[in-house]
Amino acid sequence: MFARKSCLPNPLMKTTPYTSLVTPLGEIARFFAFSPKRQRLFDKTMDKFLPEAKARKLKDTCRTRWVQRIDSYTVFLELLPALHTSLQATVSPGQHKDFGTDWGWDGNTITKANGYLYQLQSPLLVCFKILLEILQ
Repeated sequence: MFARKSCLPNPLMKTTPYTSLVTPLGEIARFFAFSPKRQRLFDKTMDKFLPEAKARKLKDTCRTRWVQRIDSYTVFLELLPALHTSLQATVSPGQHKDFGTDWGWDGNTITKANGYLYQLQSPLLVCFKILLEILQ
């Protein structure tokens, strides 16, 4: 009479392109949200590159609320230039001396930031833009 939860169809959540797109966006948002020092660097890059931006923080993607998910995608795309620059400044602070060089990042932070930079340079952004156009 009642369908088991595992038997209910949910094809969008199981597709590889979708999950490979949503997972990095949430991870990047949490990367900055869970560290005040990283968020401070992100704020400095936003002050320089996007002083007129309405959003000041990345939003984590909500798994169940599509409207909030679309909003987090829009904020991500709006803040992308500052995000990319702050990740570069984390990986190589010597190239971005206007944000300061004495951040003292640990190896784990540098490794994660380098991985996120690589993901942002992959076809992720093309898939992301297409998904955002479909959802809006």
